[in-house]
Amino acid sequence: MSTNKTTLKILLLTSLIGTALSSSNLYKSKNVTITWDIDDVVLQRDKSINTHLWNNRGAIAYHMFNVPFVWKTLQLKYNGASSQEYKELCEKKAPQLAAMIHDIKYEKKIISGTPKLIKDLKKHGHTQRAATNMSSNDFKFYKKIYSKTFSIFKTHKAVPDGTRIKKPDPRYFEQYFDSVADQDKDKLTVFFDDKEKNVQAFEAVGKKRGLQAKGIVFKNPQQARKELEKLGIITQNTHSLVAVPSSQPA
Repeated sequence: MSTNKTTLKILLLTSLIGTALSSSNLYKSKNVTITWDIDDVVLQRDKSINTHLWNNRGAIAYHMFNVPFVWKTLQLKYNGASSQEYKELCEKKAPQLAAMIHDIKYEKKIISGTPKLIKDLKKHGHTQRAATNMSSNDFKFYKKIYSKTFSIFKTHKAVPDGTRIKKPDPRYFEQYFDSVADQDKDKLTVFFDDKEKNVQAFEAVGKKRGLQAKGIVFKNPQQARKELEKLGIITQNTHSLVAVPSSQPA
């Protein structure tokens, strides 16, 4: 009996050591940057806003059938207008609608589970960035509210007011890669976004530049964690993260 217990302990210890070594060796071949979209990845619309919209359904319906307003909105969309241009149109032609849009924009809540994953990655030294279609001012607004999460992002790419270059426009990702070229050129960059077209554009631009660019369509924090497991960034069984070399900046 004692012999069997000893054998079992040796096998278990060997297995644990093997797992640790394999995880370490797997990561040593990759320096990784994790880049996050914000809307529907880190933040989501507050569900209570649906009640607010329902209570104002009359005003919404009125503007939906206001032909000059709808026509101008379609023109802006066709021309790839900036969020600032939409805002100015609503404030001028539909102030009640503008107020509702304001409420939607500034009532977003954190997605449970994503901050924990972001903090876990930071704890083990992984560089993280944000790449969003949010306006620069909106990003600053939410950074103040959710500073513990947003302050982890080493850099962020948002859309300056009045700018029309947004995801999935390849120029957006060209600008992103230009801004991090010195720091991330030899790294694997993993990009989480909830829209497949954005992920595809990210990978296409990265490939064109000869970079290691891996895009993943985000569904929920649990799925994101599993995707990181597959890449060897998180160990599969324990969900502990593989530490990066101490020389890598946090």
